[in-house]
This record gives sequence, structure tokens and C-alpha cells, in this order.
Amino acid sequence: MRCRWREPGRAATWGPLLIAMFGVGLVASGMFPMDPMRGYPPGAPEGVPARLSWNHNVHDAAGVLVFASLPAATLVFARRFASDPSTRGLAIYSAATGVAMVALFIAFVVAWESGNSAAGLIQRTTILFGWTWAALLALHVARNGRVSGAG
Repeated sequence: MRCRWREPGRAATWGPLLIAMFGVGLVASGMFPMDPMRGYPPGAPEGVPARLSWNHNVHDAAGVLVFASLPAATLVFARRFASDPSTRGLAIYSAATGVAMVALFIAFVVAWESGNSAAGLIQRTTILFGWTWAALLALHVARNGRVSGAG
């Protein structure tokens, strides 16, 4: 039986691989919490500890995986969707989501490193954009049985 997810082209390999990397990053970041700092969670001391725990370092590495793989996936799928006239709208939405996520992640890093209190809001906005796209991709695949449009 032929797997309907594996369509011809790079999206057939890279798209699912990037989504899997996103999932692994989410699980790892949840399993290894960051150290309390900069007043988060409420009641935590201000500032950054002199030494970060190994849990925190794994959390950070997993976060990089999450915030790199998902925007990359949006761009891979944007190219795939652009090849089918019935999914051109998804192509535009996917590309816009990827660009927005990259811009927001850069804004988050700048805000976080400068101690700006908006860092958490920017991070959660990035997550909202990315997870909404992932949910819509899953809905599209569930409805169509494949990544591209009708068929």
C-alpha cells in the first residue's frame, strides 16, 4: 500500500521530517524545564543564575529545534502547496507564517537578551502562529488524505 503522505518532491521527505523534529523538540522542552529566572515563574528571583542547570541547557536546545524546524516546515510546505493551483492560498499562508515566525523569534531573542518584559508575549505569539499553521496542515491532510489539493 502506497503511503499517501509521501508525495513526489522534497516536501515528501523534508516536510514530515521537520514536523517530526518539531514534535521531538516540544516533548524535550516539556520534559526538561528551564531554571527559574527573571521573575518567571512568579516569585522567581530577578536576573539570570550564575550557572544554568543541565535541564535548562537541554530545554534551550530543544527550543532552538522547535523554533527552527517549524518555520522551515512552513516554507517547505509552502513550496509544495504552490505547485498545486487548488492549494495556492495555503502556499501563501504557509510562507507568511514562516516569515512571521522567523521575525518574531528574532524579536523574542532580542527582547529576552535585553530583559524586556515583552519577551514572553512575543514568544507565545510565535507559538500561536506556528501551532495554528500546524493544526491547519493536519486538518488539510485529514480532509484530503494528502498534502496537495484534491486528488
